[in-house]
Amino acid sequence: MSTESNQASADREPTVVEGGGFEPQPLVDWHTLSEFTVQIHKHTKVSGDIYANGLQQAPIEIILQARDRNGVSVQLTHEQLYGVNGVRLITYETNAGVSRTTHTKDDRFVYQWPLAREDGEEIEQDAGPAETSKANGQSVFIYLSKVDLDTTWIAAEITSPSGTKFRTNTKNPPAGKFDSWVKLRGRPENPHKWNCFTMTREDAYNSTYWDVDLYYIRFIDDKYDIVASRHYGWSGHDKWHYAWLKGGNQVQHVCYGADEPRTVRHQSMAGSNYLDIRINKYDGQATAARISDARDYGNCNYDSCVMGYIDQHGNEGKVWIRGNPDGNTLYLDDPSRKVDETPPDEDGGG
Repeated sequence: MSTESNQASADREPTVVEGGGFEPQPLVDWHTLSEFTVQIHKHTKVSGDIYANGLQQAPIEIILQARDRNGVSVQLTHEQLYGVNGVRLITYETNAGVSRTTHTKDDRFVYQWPLAREDGEEIEQDAGPAETSKANGQSVFIYLSKVDLDTTWIAAEITSPSGTKFRTNTKNPPAGKFDSWVKLRGRPENPHKWNCFTMTREDAYNSTYWDVDLYYIRFIDDKYDIVASRHYGWSGHDKWHYAWLKGGNQVQHVCYGADEPRTVRHQSMAGSNYLDIRINKYDGQATAARISDARDYGNCNYDSCVMGYIDQHGNEGKVWIRGNPDGNTLYLDDPSRKVDETPPDEDGGG
């Protein structure tokens, strides 16, 4: 029973996506730029690292000031900034487009790496710099992720209404040209070991037919938060992977997707009864459950579950969430030990 899927709350589309809802605006007839800067955390011509896990995002900000033929500053429309001829990231050396970029910030993940100047001097940064520009020009944010360990030398490009391409990759630039960039080095992922996690139990609900224990999984080191998850099992997030008869009750085990606080409905297999369960109510923690239903439905599946819990930097740790032989309680174990499991006895053995 070791069929495996990789259903990820981390890989889903972000909840909020910028775009749409903009009324058509007449395009501005701009002619040149007096400012065109590429920066990260308010610094240009700096280098930084990024985890090559495809989840962490580096916030690249582009500042530009457009001017008309008379040299008067003008404000570009949303289409001119974000459309087909709008601001895009290119490689400094070749003008090729930079991959894995988006205008959508995924707020689950943070960018924490120190930055350094060309001479290697590290730049002191305030914690959590505000991503808003104080420049006179307009600001465009492009968020970049990486899955390789190469260094990407990042410049920017925009195309004027006349078709002129302005770029920030001219060394020793004359007037009207620009030299501004950021370098990002891919760093290997930093996976967490299974014993980096701990779990606590809450007696959440008890009635004539239902008994619910909720389990809260978190990192032992409180500098890490669980912000997303992957489900390495056949059932997927929020669905039972274990349903077996124990002492006359059907006991089910569920691992929920680690995302925002929400309410999930758990339906009895033996009738129309259901429970609404509030999960993910603690910041930085994931939720699992042991649900006992006194309405006998028999045996369905006896698998346990391997979960991948992802921290705020996009790094994952895998842990095996198992049921004790009686099915009544859950515990954490080493996922490398997981093998095909044998059916438990109804009385709690096996």
